[in-house]
Amino acid sequence: MYPRELKLPVGEQSCFLFGPRQTGKTTYMADNISNIPRFDVSLLSTDLFLKYSRDPSLFRKEVEYWAAQQPGGVVVVDEIQKLPILLDEIHQLIERLR
Repeated sequence: MYPRELKLPVGEQSCFLFGPRQTGKTTYMADNISNIPRFDVSLLSTDLFLKYSRDPSLFRKEVEYWAAQQPGGVVVVDEIQKLPILLDEIHQLIERLR
């Protein structure tokens, strides 16, 4: 694996990590925020993809509930390109929860 120069402001502010496939984004997140509570969603999981595609607001509701239980936690959505409507829900969460 190649050493990464990237330093994300995880836990300090909201950020997005976009990039080409197979470049180590998921591995980077796993290696660099392993000690922070995480709400992980992988849209490669068919059941999660179907659940959130039927009702995107369910994602926001689940994150809001989780965030109340885990202050300072981090939300990670892998493969967001599969369900771009979730970006609207994420935008609402960023505005509300900061």
